[in-house]
Amino acid sequence: MLTVWDRMRAWFGHRTIALTPHFMLYEADCRNGVRYPSRWINSRAIPLAEDLEEIRRAVQGPVYINSWYRTPDYNRRVGGTTNSQHLEGRAVDIWTPEMTASTLYGIILGLINQRKIANGGVGRYNSFVHYDHGPAGRRWQTGV
Repeated sequence: MLTVWDRMRAWFGHRTIALTPHFMLYEADCRNGVRYPSRWINSRAIPLAEDLEEIRRAVQGPVYINSWYRTPDYNRRVGGTTNSQHLEGRAVDIWTPEMTASTLYGIILGLINQRKIANGGVGRYNSFVHYDHGPAGRRWQTGV
């Protein structure tokens, strides 16, 4: 039986489905071409995209996604951890030209403290920030 999302994708095309005003479903796809699993769109992709909208408002500019969903093979190829939230479609690696990764990291922590976004994992890297809807309160900084 086709889901509503399957019907919409067949009718409108995968690239045109908006999760939120500024984030499209195709942005959640694995970079190897595998589409984001339709069974997770309502429960995982949309809530994460809603938090990305909140982050976008806070930075007052665009937020770009390096990586969202990953297949196990792609996750291994990019050096992801075996328990990565990307494998579950619950994580994004993001950046913005408006500020450094360090500043973006601080803004995300502030939004969590204000209870404007979910208190998942937040990791700071040299050029991007990882944010996920996995177990609460995990924080790390790598290569900084």
